[in-house]
Amino acid sequence: MKNSTLIFRSLAVTIFITGFAHLMSYTSYTEDINNTYSLPTENSLKKSTSSEKLNNNFLIGKWKAKYNTKDFSGAIIYNVKKEERCFNAYTYQYEDTNGFTDKADKEKVLKINLNGTNGTYSLTYNNKQYEVPCKIKVIDKRTIQISYDYYGYNGLETWKKQ
Repeated sequence: MKNSTLIFRSLAVTIFITGFAHLMSYTSYTEDINNTYSLPTENSLKKSTSSEKLNNNFLIGKWKAKYNTKDFSGAIIYNVKKEERCFNAYTYQYEDTNGFTDKADKEKVLKINLNGTNGTYSLTYNNKQYEVPCKIKVIDKRTIQISYDYYGYNGLETWKKQ
């Protein structure tokens, strides 16, 4: 067998094994997310009773997320509004660790679609805005978790209803 044939066959086997491993890891990740994250869908909203329908808009209102990073230590309060067929979260207020507050500039940071657990999270890095796909997990009607992974920059935020 020629050396070039051996190299190409080895390369093809390596690519196949690596691709298969990536596919399997991606499949297990998406199955895990699909099994744990659940927001009410539009169909489930239609099937619920009238008293439950009032409670399904629990996302509307003010939510607080605490942060402790080198850039910011404190909390951000978000105002979530229902607009058309989705929920949008806007920055409302900043709070430092001593409880002092400052009004925010009302930037849209999160968009949650009604037909599932997916959303879009806006990240700012080096003064550039990035739209990052995210997953939303409802812990209870007063707590949600938002997770995202974007080119190695990942995060998990817990938002509490105010």
